[in-house]
Amino acid sequence: MVRAPLQRGGNSNVTIQQCNNLMSRFKHIISFLILLAVFLAVASPVFAQYGLEETGKAAGIIQKGGEPQSIASIIATIIYVLLGLVGVGFFVLLIYAGILYLTAGGETEPVKKAKQLIKDAVIGLVIVLSAYAISTFVISQIVNPIVGA
Repeated sequence: MVRAPLQRGGNSNVTIQQCNNLMSRFKHIISFLILLAVFLAVASPVFAQYGLEETGKAAGIIQKGGEPQSIASIIATIIYVLLGLVGVGFFVLLIYAGILYLTAGGETEPVKKAKQLIKDAVIGLVIVLSAYAISTFVISQIVNPIVGA
């Protein structure tokens, strides 16, 4: 390992790599603090702009007439959000498996692992999409029942 003195004529035990690592960490910390300051400066006025009723209307929890949504509608929203998050998770897994497959370099073990992950991710996506379709049908029948049946 090459040691470079930091001072003229000095005999320092700090390497150039250690200095670069320290500077990199310092840059990351400064960048994070700047982003945090910008977020807090922008978000503070936005958070204080509305009251709870206006926020509830904007989020869809309180309907335009001022009445809260039914329990079935709230549960439907929760189900849709959870299915969406699980679907995004499987999609990210599919992308990861594709990158793993592309970077395998012809080695058999990473290729097998990537193919298995692709297969599992596609099966997961099919299950999530099926669950979304079924829950959409069932929830629409619960929230808006067929009149005159």
